[in-house]
Amino acid sequence: MRYSQSIIAKKYAQAYLKEFVDQLQLSDIESIKLTIRFFKRHHTFISLLNLLVDPEKTKNVVIDELFDHFSLPLSLKKLIDVLITHKRLILLSDVLIDICCLYFQIKNILELTIFTATPLENHEFEKFESFFKKISGKTIVSTVVLEPSLIAGVRMQSDLFLWEYSIAARLRSLRQKMLIEG
Repeated sequence: MRYSQSIIAKKYAQAYLKEFVDQLQLSDIESIKLTIRFFKRHHTFISLLNLLVDPEKTKNVVIDELFDHFSLPLSLKKLIDVLITHKRLILLSDVLIDICCLYFQIKNILELTIFTATPLENHEFEKFESFFKKISGKTIVSTVVLEPSLIAGVRMQSDLFLWEYSIAARLRSLRQKMLIEG
């Protein structure tokens, strides 16, 4: 995940994490990421939410439903209240993105996606994670995605790193070599 382009959103995220980073768990960050994906699929939702929320009321039913549905950490309600008060609720998605990115940075965690042509055995999975932990010096949180187009082999990718050893990579390399040599 990459930072949003909003400097203001990053400031809100930093202020939130300064207060609540020790209360957050990785499961909370996963809930926040689900919420971000929802906002990306339904990009008008926040605009509608902005119209429905009354800054004068302390109880906002729509926001409560959002928290219940996505199991968001209750500490985020304080942040949302501040965004509502400052009339910046439209920044919510960007603030959540920056909270996730900053959390991983603060906790020295690297998100890694392991693409493989065939399912991995547990010991293979552990070796790949160990390899990336050694390269990055960070705690690894990984997900495995089956990618038959690799033909055989593996590609490991994060926002900072890309490592691939696969038949597809070898074929691309040969194709490039043939184009260069003519």
